[in-house]
Amino acid sequence: MSARSTRDAFGAVAVGLHWVSALLILVLLSVGFLMPDFEGGTKTMAYRSHLALGALLLLLTLSRIVWRRFDEKPEAPPGIHGLHKFGFEAVHVLLYVGLLGAAGSGVALSIQSGLGESLFLGDGSIPANLWDFRPRIAHRVFSWSVAALTLGHVGGVALHQITKSDVMSRIGVRGVPSRESSRKQA
Repeated sequence: MSARSTRDAFGAVAVGLHWVSALLILVLLSVGFLMPDFEGGTKTMAYRSHLALGALLLLLTLSRIVWRRFDEKPEAPPGIHGLHKFGFEAVHVLLYVGLLGAAGSGVALSIQSGLGESLFLGDGSIPANLWDFRPRIAHRVFSWSVAALTLGHVGGVALHQITKSDVMSRIGVRGVPSRESSRKQA
């Protein structure tokens, strides 16, 4: 696999950025939804991790956007036309918007509440009620949006893989059964 993308598949850089981002999204959503219920040092560690990994995901997201400007964009997978193609492209754009919105609102919440300073430079205390800070609402909306869009994205990929063509190989995952591979074996 070359570093750069082709008309048919993503290159190593895009694939690496995609899968590391996907892993971070899953970890951040899981920890983010659970951490308010944690206690003591576990809660402090969860918040520190969430802020640090969120910053890393922001950097990766910005890197992905920059890389896409210079890398060739593969064509839409076979079988995607019309409204389906619009939805395919819209989900990707909305994921970027959601990720940037979640990161921006997270940064604003961290600054406004003093959370970042406390976690990394202070005593590690966490405000009793982060809902007292306006960016918390936006962070929740963007986080749930990213969760819903991620589920839609994964569901769409799985459906396309099963019913139309092998899209997983375009993003570096080979050997996943598809309708296309079933026809070739028959």
